[in-house]
Amino acid sequence: MRIPWTQAEDEALIKYVSQGLSARDIKLSGRTTSAIQSRINTLGIAKNRRAWSDEELQTVKDFYPYMSAKDVQQKYLPNRSPLSIKQQAGKLGVVNLVRNNLTGKRYGQLVVESYAGHKEYGGRSQSAWLCYCDCGEQIVLEYDKLPTTSLMEKSGRLLYTSCEKCREKTCPVCGDKFPYSHTSHICPKPECQITLEKERDNFWHAVHRFKMQNDDEYRLENNAKARESYAKNSHIWKENSRIRFEALPKNEQERIIQERRDKAKARMDEIRNDPQKHAHYKQVLAAWKNKQALANMFADAAALQELIEKE
Repeated sequence: MRIPWTQAEDEALIKYVSQGLSARDIKLSGRTTSAIQSRINTLGIAKNRRAWSDEELQTVKDFYPYMSAKDVQQKYLPNRSPLSIKQQAGKLGVVNLVRNNLTGKRYGQLVVESYAGHKEYGGRSQSAWLCYCDCGEQIVLEYDKLPTTSLMEKSGRLLYTSCEKCREKTCPVCGDKFPYSHTSHICPKPECQITLEKERDNFWHAVHRFKMQNDDEYRLENNAKARESYAKNSHIWKENSRIRFEALPKNEQERIIQERRDKAKARMDEIRNDPQKHAHYKQVLAAWKNKQALANMFADAAALQELIEKE
């Protein structure tokens, strides 16, 4: 059963709120904190939240790392509650070293030496820590870059367990060192990247050759696509091929022509020596001749029709 608020309790609330106390700090017999806050809102005496000044924020940054929120409130920010100080410290990325001190902890090859203030990272201010690597290098890292919990290790973030020097990769092409953050296993120099592209091309060409030899379905599908593409763009390919051929030196042109003749002769010799292939070749040749005869007949008919129309 709800107990009605008395006039004395209302006057006590008004007095306490005017002194700057929050609902958490006010103690009334038989009243919970949530009930007190609800009554303050009903009476309309709740104080509007004041914006934090630059001086107050700097005070939190300077003293909260080494003192509890209650001590900071009592000594430097009497108009702020300990809870609001904690919340503002979290927004600023300021860590209370009394409770969250990483000094002396080891993460892989890194040992945390000391607190190094705060830095902007990930869209917010975070605590920064001076770390020493086993190789002797030092590095300042934000809190979210250290694998402080097993959950962070599983998060997929770029976490540091060594300095940038120890994280460097070695390029297998030129042997130079390059940053670990580079996604490729080859350094970003153009000449090395060309090598990488050639490796990729060779790999996929090898895969294509293997599938063409061993996968009948893949071979039929690939041949169909090739014929379709050639039917659409044969004139373009022929023209480009002609241009490239004419740009070659004379002796190179003669070499290519002779090479093509030798291949054609060897192919015909192979067909003549195999009765089955020779019979198939005759069928294909007869079909091609019939197709050409029909094409010529239709062309003559079209020309005759055009001549009749003109007359």
